[in-house]
Amino acid sequence: MVYHARCHCPCRLYGLELDHGQWPTEVSDLSQSPATDGRAWRHLVALTDPGIPWHPPEAPWTAASDPQELLTGSRGDFPDLQWQLVEPGSASAQLWGELVRRYHPLHSAHMAGPQLRYLAVVHDRIVACLGFGSAALKLAARDQWIGWTPEERTAHLSQVVGNRRFLVLPWVQVQGLASSFLAGVARRLPADWTHRYHEHPVLLETFVEHARYAGTAYAAANWHKIGRSSGQGRLARPHAAAQPVRDIWVYPLRPDFRAALTDGRRTDPIAPGGSRTPSPATPSKKGASRR
Repeated sequence: MVYHARCHCPCRLYGLELDHGQWPTEVSDLSQSPATDGRAWRHLVALTDPGIPWHPPEAPWTAASDPQELLTGSRGDFPDLQWQLVEPGSASAQLWGELVRRYHPLHSAHMAGPQLRYLAVVHDRIVACLGFGSAALKLAARDQWIGWTPEERTAHLSQVVGNRRFLVLPWVQVQGLASSFLAGVARRLPADWTHRYHEHPVLLETFVEHARYAGTAYAAANWHKIGRSSGQGRLARPHAAAQPVRDIWVYPLRPDFRAALTDGRRTDPIAPGGSRTPSPATPSKKGASRR
């Protein structure tokens, strides 16, 4: 059975009412609708899958997000890089969403849960959009690299923040600027996140699609590649559609991040390149964990 609210809303959107004027409550009912062909039908089948969240259709583009004059040069030519924290519901939030939907490879600006969004500005021109949100619930390579027990992951996952969107606008072609964006926002984010959510983040994470991107900007900004995802998606739903395999990159926000994430049990330093991986934690019978 398709949830009525999930089915009715998309059906009204695409005009998929039945001949007798009723809204369908089963996917099979749609075979009776004259509109169930082409893109609308395929999209509706995806929308009525309980494992796929449905979001309202996005607004059309405005002139504010139209392509602009090419910006070239090197990082040294732009010393006045500034960050603008996007406030929910503001005009900046609308522009951030439109730019990301229009130019980001995912063409989606939706981020659920706690989040911060930034606009990078150079010479009064918006040059990049970044979005941060909650971390992946379970991530084998990350959890092993930190040295987490399941209990520690549950207790401290909120101190890991995910870089969910990173978009350098396509008309910005400035060598070294992308890594400067990442380095600059990493310095600012901890205070902004703590102010808004009263939680102290100690580690950033992100995913880079392995088959398409090398993660050059993250490497140049001193992020560490620690492994690859399993393709299950950020929420690790067992029946969700498979996702592309992605490289996992992390950035410690303070030297003692591992101690903060394990209640002081681990203090392992990061080796050059971030390659050092602690052995998995194994709780003893007394509840303590062995190194």
